[in-house]
Amino acid sequence: MESEYVHLLKHYTEKMLGRRVLSSTDCRFLFNAITQQLGSTLSFNTLRRFFKLMETKHQQSAYTLNILSAYCGFSSFDDFITVVKRKPLENNGQQNTDLLFYLVMLFKETEVSDENDFTFFRFVGQTITFLEYHPELIDQFQREIAKTNNGQLYYFEQFVNFDRLNAFYGDGLRYYLHEKKTMDAQIFGNYLLCLRYWLAMDNKNLENHYHAVIMYELNKNSSPATAARYYAVQLMQAGNNPEQILINARQYYSTVSLTKDNFVSVFRFYCTLSHTLLLTRQYEEALFYIDEFLKNKKKYVLPPTESSLAESIHLFKAIALLRSGEKATGKEWLDSLNTCNFSFLSKQYLSILYLSTKQSLKKSRSDQKQLQYLVRTTGFVKLLQL
Repeated sequence: MESEYVHLLKHYTEKMLGRRVLSSTDCRFLFNAITQQLGSTLSFNTLRRFFKLMETKHQQSAYTLNILSAYCGFSSFDDFITVVKRKPLENNGQQNTDLLFYLVMLFKETEVSDENDFTFFRFVGQTITFLEYHPELIDQFQREIAKTNNGQLYYFEQFVNFDRLNAFYGDGLRYYLHEKKTMDAQIFGNYLLCLRYWLAMDNKNLENHYHAVIMYELNKNSSPATAARYYAVQLMQAGNNPEQILINARQYYSTVSLTKDNFVSVFRFYCTLSHTLLLTRQYEEALFYIDEFLKNKKKYVLPPTESSLAESIHLFKAIALLRSGEKATGKEWLDSLNTCNFSFLSKQYLSILYLSTKQSLKKSRSDQKQLQYLVRTTGFVKLLQL
């Protein structure tokens, strides 16, 4: 019976890591992630034996199972077994209803000091992780919290779930757009849906959400983050004629003054626009905004809620340099990345970009298998073309 739960623990560990463990390289990623998250670790060969990449005649030790359970968010392997062997919530309608009510009320009634409240931020992250293992709750949960201010600000706006953009999070954005009618919210939600359908190569839906964005016009009150999404949507639809959009984005940026009140929004501007420029192969232009991010990051300390932006930008820098022909410098940036710092909500997405970039330098069958798995999981088939 215990072997069944060991197999499940492997599945949970891979889900937490954001990739399959198919090779020694993947074990190295896991080794680094466990060390960074827990401070304690398992030996590299122990991980290889656990994932059957190395022969062993012995069963897994209690220490190994407890460490991996802790990495997945459980207090011990016994705790892991206790949780996963409970009857599914869908078999208990009243329990299902009560839990939904409790989660929604936490979003509705909790007073949050500001949008960078780290305590509430952690609560939302734990809620998202919980929902991953209870998909039967997600649709109704998203429908209800889309009606709350905290749900709109945190679950949808702060916790952009790139890895599930082509799944439940992207579906939930429709509830968000139905409830929040401000221009910033409409551009935000429709931009993400444009990205979803661009990555999934669904041109019909891409065009629908593109038109939902360009019906608006930026004004002096538009935030830099909103402006970046506005231009990003146009870039995804522009095809081979992006010149005027690039000019408009530069002109807008020339009017932006970086201050202590808007610096987070400006950093989101850099990240969103450079990301889209990379996807649409405007590498030189992407480098301009990436370098602006890196230069101005020295002036301001990003709040913990935005800390993962920096690691994304470092990946974007590596990609832009390599695609621009600066192979040696690009490889240095790629080698310096700590993929453990990728946001847990975009770990699979960024891993696709990271692994495909590695493949451009040196072909690897294990990386190719990993890429195929991640693309199937996210549905972002466009990335295989890039």
